[in-house]
Amino acid sequence: MAAADEGLGEQLDRLLALEPNEPLLRWYRIQHASQVGDLERCAGELAELEARGLTSPLVQALATLLLDEDPAARNHLARPEDLPAPEGAFDHAVLGHLAHRWRDSGRAWTELSAALVLEPDAWLVRDLRILPGMERAWGEGAIEDALRVEDVLGRPTVRTLHARAFAADGRGQVQHARDLWHAALELEPHQRQALHGLGRSSYGMQEYERARDELEAAAAAKPGFWNAYLLLARCAQEQ
Repeated sequence: MAAADEGLGEQLDRLLALEPNEPLLRWYRIQHASQVGDLERCAGELAELEARGLTSPLVQALATLLLDEDPAARNHLARPEDLPAPEGAFDHAVLGHLAHRWRDSGRAWTELSAALVLEPDAWLVRDLRILPGMERAWGEGAIEDALRVEDVLGRPTVRTLHARAFAADGRGQVQHARDLWHAALELEPHQRQALHGLGRSSYGMQEYERARDELEAAAAAKPGFWNAYLLLARCAQEQ
C-alpha cells in the first residue's frame, strides 16, 4: 500500500472519530478501504451503515462491486444510470458523489440538491455540492454552500476558500480572489487548485514570471495536471 493511501486512510479515520454519525464520511472510508484492498475494513464499515439503517438496493449494488476479490472489478466506477433508483437522502448523496467522479456536474448537482431537500442540515453533502456548484454561473452556485459550511464549522476550509476565490475572480475581484487563494495555501501549502488559481490570475495580469512559478508549483503538487501545463506553455510563448 502506498504511503499516500495510508495517509488518506488515517485522515479519514481521524475525521470519523470526530464525526461518527456522518454517513457520507463513512462512505468515503468504505471506498478508500476497497481501493487499497482492505476488504475486511470495507465490509465492516458497510455493516456499520446497515446497522444505522442506511442500506438500500443502490447501496447493496455498490457494495457488491466494492467487495469484489478482483481489483479490476472492485475499482470499476459504476455509472449512476446503471444503479437502482435512490430511496433516501444518503442514496442521493452517494449518487451525487459518483456523478461528480464521472465529471457529470449537472447530475451531481441534482442528486446532492435532492439529498439536501430531505436533510437540509447535512453539511458534508453541502460541502460536496460546492464542487458542481463551481460550474454554475462562474462559481456563484457554490457561494451559499461555502458560506454555510464555514458557518457550521466556525472556520473556512480549503474547499470553501477556493470556491469563494473562484467566484470572486469571475466577478473581476482579482485581489480578493488572490487573498482567498493565499488563505487556502496557509491551510494546505501545496493545494493545487489554489496554486493554479493564482497562476491563472497572474497570467491574466501578464505577470508571466510569477505565473510560471505558481503554475510549476501546481504541476508539482499533482503530476499530470494538464491545466497547469497548458498555461505554462502559454507563459513560455508570451515571454
